[in-house]
Amino acid sequence: LLTKETLYSWTAYVHLWNGIPGAHQFSQQLYGDPHVALQHEFPSHLSRLDDAVEHELGDILEIGIQHTLLGYFLPSVSSALFTSILDEATAGPRRSPKRRLGITRHQLGSHHPLKGCTDCFEEAKLTHGRAFWRVDHQYPSTLACCEHERLLNTLLHPSPTNLRTAWLLPNPLDCKQWSPTDTKGLSSLKNLRALAHLSAEWAASEPGAFTPAALASTYFEVWREESGQRSEMPGRQLGFVASLAQHKYGDIGCFQRAFCFQSETCPTWNGFFHDLITPDRNGCIHPMKHLLAISLLFNSWRGFVDRYRSQCPTPNARPLLNRTSADRHPKTDPVGSND
Repeated sequence: LLTKETLYSWTAYVHLWNGIPGAHQFSQQLYGDPHVALQHEFPSHLSRLDDAVEHELGDILEIGIQHTLLGYFLPSVSSALFTSILDEATAGPRRSPKRRLGITRHQLGSHHPLKGCTDCFEEAKLTHGRAFWRVDHQYPSTLACCEHERLLNTLLHPSPTNLRTAWLLPNPLDCKQWSPTDTKGLSSLKNLRALAHLSAEWAASEPGAFTPAALASTYFEVWREESGQRSEMPGRQLGFVASLAQHKYGDIGCFQRAFCFQSETCPTWNGFFHDLITPDRNGCIHPMKHLLAISLLFNSWRGFVDRYRSQCPTPNARPLLNRTSADRHPKTDPVGSND
């Protein structure tokens, strides 16, 4: 398992190396379920995987967090919720956590297509002998490669994730499978790269690192300072942030199209950010909303973290950033390769 490689990508290559006839048969052998291995978004049956590879991958729970989308969605959920989701990912049934994480009710869509940078694929082939899906490119708020300063391409596939019968692996030469990001009317590549960087830092944070109430308080205090208004009315706060979003990222419809939102109606920026000031008790707010607010109100990730800590000075507050985005992916040697 390579640095930043998705668990899905690694599993696909292990299957190819071992020559087992079908993907479903291999999934059954590795995970104890014929479909789990073909799900590229969230992990399941991790304890069974750990036994199958004789614990060679290391801490299997950390693998599930670092090499799937789980690490992106857990930093701002309640401790009870993330503990339950991690328990299910380790030993529970094959059940997607999308509903429990609030992914399906935020006008952002629950579909997460595979994305990639063709330059990264070519470099990986030269360095490791194979192109692979990078987990940091799969985050819903990431449309740009920070290393190569270019937009990501999206892999087109007609079958939904739960109906796939074969692996989808990156092949930069097959242009028919790729769709370039539609950035017409959208913000500059510089802004999208900055958002991708924030997304990686967010995903590197510990599960439950941020509390919804403290995040809302942090945004509100910065808004009052930046706007020069002392109003306690949430509507004015939303209006200010919405105007910043319009200026930095462009029209909400263009933003919706570029990020593949699947909402049937086009939201307004005010509606997009409304959840941030009225969080539910589980903190089930899509990370993209937090990341856009952070990108609008703070000059850097460190600036956000420092301000958040000033809002949460209690000694019992959960730790932030025990790792950096770089060392959240410490494993660099392939496991299960045919070398």
